[in-house]
Amino acid sequence: MTLTHEEPGIYGREVLDLTLIDIDDAIDQIRMTDQRRRNPNAGIAWFVQFGAEASEGLVLGIRGEVGALQWFTPTELLKPANGRNQDDVDYFTGPTGDHCPMSSELPSAEVLGVLREFASTRSKPTGLEWVPEA
Repeated sequence: MTLTHEEPGIYGREVLDLTLIDIDDAIDQIRMTDQRRRNPNAGIAWFVQFGAEASEGLVLGIRGEVGALQWFTPTELLKPANGRNQDDVDYFTGPTGDHCPMSSELPSAEVLGVLREFASTRSKPTGLEWVPEA
């Protein structure tokens, strides 16, 4: 199944299940959803995974020219080693919000590249270095 922007799509959803949407469609919808943000200082985020019962995946957020990443499993929460934000940043996953930690933001093109890698490999992206979230 492919979700289109005319359907409810990914706007307002917490989980982006890559078994239900083509990666190019997902990226298009992420960009369109980012354009709908009301607060320029807050981003929109999703739990990106394969299947509703997945136990690992990405937390991916977009906020204009930057985005945030985290990798989660049942036993660890990781963030990029080279993130650029100096303070926590608000990102909203559907109806709820969370603070993305310091050093979890990267340029949005890099964030979407990590998403593409995850969609291709179905495992923790290796195109960047991950460190434990403190």
